[in-house]
Amino acid sequence: MLRITVSKTGEVPRTHAFDKREITVGRTSANDLVIPEPGVSSAHARILFTGRDVTLVDLESTNGTFVNGARIQGPHILGPRDEVHICSHRLEFDLGVGSNLGTNQGPSLATGSGPAPMAPQRPYAE
Repeated sequence: MLRITVSKTGEVPRTHAFDKREITVGRTSANDLVIPEPGVSSAHARILFTGRDVTLVDLESTNGTFVNGARIQGPHILGPRDEVHICSHRLEFDLGVGSNLGTNQGPSLATGSGPAPMAPQRPYAE
């Protein structure tokens, strides 16, 4: 299972759980993960989850998808501690096997939509 926590300064983080290998991200309700902000494209990005790796693909969005401050071009395999941003939203990935991927902070203590807050877990190790 892949959990994605979406956070933005001044807002309560939201955690979403997915049991599928491909997740679409965008502004409209046609996406699996909806980020309702004008700067987010209708079809902004795709996340591919193999059970071990998470690959992020920008779908030629207008405002881009960023990993560690750099706009990605083409598929990008996320590593431990990578920071992912779509507009002003930060995405944190938890592979659901006792590890976090794409976070510089501990596990998300999210409230709001999605599953209950997660207990602290060990960082993802390659």
